[in-house]
Amino acid sequence: MAGLAIDERDRRAHFAVRLVPRASRSAVAGVREGVLQVHVTAAPVNGAANRALIELLGKTLHLGTTAIRIESGATSARKRLSVPGAALERLRHL
Repeated sequence: MAGLAIDERDRRAHFAVRLVPRASRSAVAGVREGVLQVHVTAAPVNGAANRALIELLGKTLHLGTTAIRIESGATSARKRLSVPGAALERLRHL
């Protein structure tokens, strides 16, 4: 099974996420085809699912929510996110 595809540039780690809103529980569901699968209980209304995603990843990676950026796909289930390069090892272990 392949791990998460991570692109390192500008001292940040960039990676793809597939977000599943309205799930029964919030959790990082693993990696499929190089993409991080994340389930959140929040609905995709007024950015609630994106906020839940950032909060969950912040707790999982031990980062503040402002350190996590949605680089593209804010209104899509498929997103590109970035985190500081210092979190790279924790990100690789998801």
